Amino acid sequence: MAPIWFANASTFASVLAQALARYGSQNHASIDPEQWDRAEYLPTPTIVEAARALYEGQNVHEISRCHAGAENLTRTSAAVISAIEASRRDERKLICFLTGVPGAGKTLAGLNIVHSRELHEGSLGVFLSGNGPLVKVLSEALARDECDRTATPLSESRRRASTFIQNVHRFIDAHFGKSNPPPDRVVVFDEAQRAWDREQSLRKFKRDRSEPEIMLDIMNRHPGWAAIVALVGSGQEINTGEAGLGEWGRALADRFRNWSVLASPILFTGDLAGSADQLFESAPNEMHVVQDAAMHLDVALRSYKAQAVSEFVAHLLTRQIDQARRALAACPEFPIAMTRDFTTAREWLRRRHRGSRRIGLIASSGGRRLRAHGLDVRVELEVENWFLNDSSDVRSSYYLETPATEFGIQGLELDWTGLCWDLDLVPTQSDWQIRAFKGTRWQTVRNETRRRYVLNKYRVLLTRAREGTVIWVPQGETADWTRPTAAYDAIADYLRACGIAEL
Repeated sequence: MAPIWFANASTFASVLAQALARYGSQNHASIDPEQWDRAEYLPTPTIVEAARALYEGQNVHEISRCHAGAENLTRTSAAVISAIEASRRDERKLICFLTGVPGAGKTLAGLNIVHSRELHEGSLGVFLSGNGPLVKVLSEALARDECDRTATPLSESRRRASTFIQNVHRFIDAHFGKSNPPPDRVVVFDEAQRAWDREQSLRKFKRDRSEPEIMLDIMNRHPGWAAIVALVGSGQEINTGEAGLGEWGRALADRFRNWSVLASPILFTGDLAGSADQLFESAPNEMHVVQDAAMHLDVALRSYKAQAVSEFVAHLLTRQIDQARRALAACPEFPIAMTRDFTTAREWLRRRHRGSRRIGLIASSGGRRLRAHGLDVRVELEVENWFLNDSSDVRSSYYLETPATEFGIQGLELDWTGLCWDLDLVPTQSDWQIRAFKGTRWQTVRNETRRRYVLNKYRVLLTRAREGTVIWVPQGETADWTRPTAAYDAIADYLRACGIAEL
């Protein structure tokens, strides 16, 4: 076995030359730099990197081969594509419901399906998401990448990318109330459980039907075959009017019984990460419904540590302190630290900024008193620049000046995050005190749906890092009754009890 050689920034070149001199002759094949540069992408990618690779023509197996979850992801993608091919052959409508644990790669699977050129005979399907920041960031990343690779004008690259990834509300707006079908026969609906119910659809756009019903109606206009791939997550509902999984079942049972359903078995038990939501209360007998275990992604892919971290976060938010400590101890490779000093948190992040690893601040949209520290969560984030620009750009996440809220970062990720925890979520002796800042004071939130949304906000924020997280809990200010020190101390004490070490 060859010895391990160590190198730092100043000695790396000489150590590499020494290694080539000693071992280079053992490899008779010379390296073609251009071929090497064009070769498949092997590290576990971020969703932005994965989207770029798929857009360039690689497949989901090639860009995730290094991870144990690659086989699971490839099997799921293949099962969905096979089902769509069968629906095309048999001239029937199909809806697939694909589930997965947090970070399992549902979005990646959806992008792969949309970009399967052999499936669409040369034309792309469309990836739809109600997550505006995700659509903006991925579309801009694809456009910039194509512009750099092919010298295509950026405006044209942006137009091309916009046909690949679209905002679901704009897609519906373009086709609602019309009789002709859309140009694509396959659509992927990301976070389908977050589609709007009838009340929210009516309030926002004066449409008297829920988004699941509208989407099924639009795709049902196709003569012959059409397919919808609904990606279903859990614990991510953070907005008023999100219909849940049952609305898809009601629309299918009431109006679209001609559609075949292929779904994860989990959706018939209400056992999706503790969710009681089910696809059907009872499916009509004449509907063709098939359950397939391949429709569930049960291995976390975001990083090899994501699944353990997700378990820790679940225990932390459900007040299971002992289980949280054990879960955190089980993932020592994923550091989660806490500090009461903002400068310390920023320095911790900056020390971890190496190469292309991305750092950034995140905070709940309810963290209104972070403003006292110069962090205003109400400021609209320029998400494309925040996520994509390099460390020389003051608008980028690297500058650690503007936090992304749960609305800006949901569905996306950073390598290292700094979570700024405010008084909208404060632990009590046995529960959470959930509050909203109105005017000049904090008000207690008692509505169960709104309480669940706040918990889910922190679930989103606590699972956005690929490598590690530092949590900053302010000290508070005795002279400012909107920032009581006792409440911030309670947060810090609870995080310590859950096993998070203080810097």
